[in-house]
Amino acid sequence: MVKILIVDDNFELTQFLTALLRKQNFEVIIASTVGEARSAIELFEPDLIFLDVLLDGTNGRDMCKEIKEISPRIFIILMSAYPKLLQNYKECNAADFLEKPFDFQVMLDKVNNLFNKKEL
Repeated sequence: MVKILIVDDNFELTQFLTALLRKQNFEVIIASTVGEARSAIELFEPDLIFLDVLLDGTNGRDMCKEIKEISPRIFIILMSAYPKLLQNYKECNAADFLEKPFDFQVMLDKVNNLFNKKEL
């Protein structure tokens, strides 16, 4: 089963995404702070991380680089309501990005495309 970590401080968004992704048979957990995210990565060992670019004063692109240096196998999809922050997402080795608000089907297509390319 594909394991997904959602890192975002928007409670409503994380609850909604968790419910929808679980209906698609993904294992999902949530982190709302950078500290929680770091612990979750170590303990949960996700296959994919949805990472908000602006999270408790941390630049998500920098965190993305940090994660990819430690665990290059993890796919990361950056999320932001500010499209300018998503430019050059590949510079931090993110697999893709989502501009908030986004359509759930678009998000699901991105996830499925990532894992159709990789054997788990």
